Amino acid sequence: MIDAVAFYLGEPKPEESIMAAYMRALGYDHSFEFLKACDAEDSDFIERVTVAREKVFAKFGIDDMYKCDSRAFADAAKRIKAGFSDSYKADFRDVEAKFA
Repeated sequence: MIDAVAFYLGEPKPEESIMAAYMRALGYDHSFEFLKACDAEDSDFIERVTVAREKVFAKFGIDDMYKCDSRAFADAAKRIKAGFSDSYKADFRDVEAKFA
């Protein structure tokens, strides 16, 4: 979901890292703030991540990702991935290959 949050909410810039767009999508101005919150897994960080994921799925018609039909969720996930730019698709394939 990092890629999806970064792409759809982080306003990625050409040649920018996915993490830079992800941090921006979560509302962090500096990597230090992000890393500190991520390492601590504080409630604010968890809330930001949860809200960002919900916003992405809402863009694809899933209003409650915890109660939706599994087919609708899978369809939305496919559409989310299909909408990625070529560079995001390539990065996503690399991640998928590592976990296959």
